[in-house]
Amino acid sequence: MTLIFGANLQDCVYLACDTRLTTELPSGLVKCEDDFLKAHTFSQNMHCVAAGDANFASFLLNKIESSPLKNATYDIFERGIESLLKEEIGFYQGIQKCPTVAFIFAGVDPSKRKKIEMEKLMEYTRIMQEAGLGPVSQRIRKDFVQSIAKKAIRGEKGGGLEAENIPLTGLFGLKIITSEGEVKITKEETVWGEYLLYGEKGLHKDNVPQEYFIDLDLRSLSTDVKTIEDLIRRDTLTIASLFEEDLIPLYDLRKVGGVFFVMHVTEKGNAYAAGDIAKKDSDGKIKYISRITHKDGKMCTVIGDEIVPMRHIINFYSDKKESMALI
Repeated sequence: MTLIFGANLQDCVYLACDTRLTTELPSGLVKCEDDFLKAHTFSQNMHCVAAGDANFASFLLNKIESSPLKNATYDIFERGIESLLKEEIGFYQGIQKCPTVAFIFAGVDPSKRKKIEMEKLMEYTRIMQEAGLGPVSQRIRKDFVQSIAKKAIRGEKGGGLEAENIPLTGLFGLKIITSEGEVKITKEETVWGEYLLYGEKGLHKDNVPQEYFIDLDLRSLSTDVKTIEDLIRRDTLTIASLFEEDLIPLYDLRKVGGVFFVMHVTEKGNAYAAGDIAKKDSDGKIKYISRITHKDGKMCTVIGDEIVPMRHIINFYSDKKESMALI
């Protein structure tokens, strides 16, 4: 298992993954390839990233792709996914030999509105001030500011804030664990201001400070962020830097590599930053963190000086694969 991430923000959710595929060959050698996209989009409403046994993850994603859940809204998808997987897991050959597989699903339900908790917003404000993450003037969507004003007029304190013009965007995780002949599915839900992380060596969301994601969601916009494209690029750099500069060296994550793909999900579908995303290291040299481009109508990555078409997880499944491939 490598590293996947999701964050539940005010008006969107983010999904992220690296692009390394690690294959344990029958000879005992280990091969690493950095052109493998672990993300998949089912429809405008639903998206996911995956980690663990690549063949098993691909098998399950194909089962979802061919089911009615493919076109479901977030609420229906979340309520139905566990039952679907329980029905299909038994058809996978070699299920008893599979290591853990983890998914983070993100989606939209246009019929519901996004909500945040006033108490959590106040607590996050306090944490920002104490940590020096930002001034009192935070980036709070005007829809939530209007909701705060309406509650104040009614004399209400605390409770939930509902944005009239922001559809519900949600995020949850599923882990499928095979142990002693039994298969167990565990679910991890989120609300606004929460995040998920699954990775090598048992990495979990508790391995990342809460302040990191408060900053990601509430940090005031700088003068160079004027469009949604600017915002996605800024957030992609922030999230990818967490992988590259903090988690990988701190936990010696040798199965995490390639580039870092970050998906921005709203009611309009998904978007991601293409082109070179880089920052200067301590020596002043440019360090590329994410390099995604397009060539001949295909999504590609840059490995060295070569533009390489990316392989997609949904196309990986085969009932004849013998080597163990991990994502």
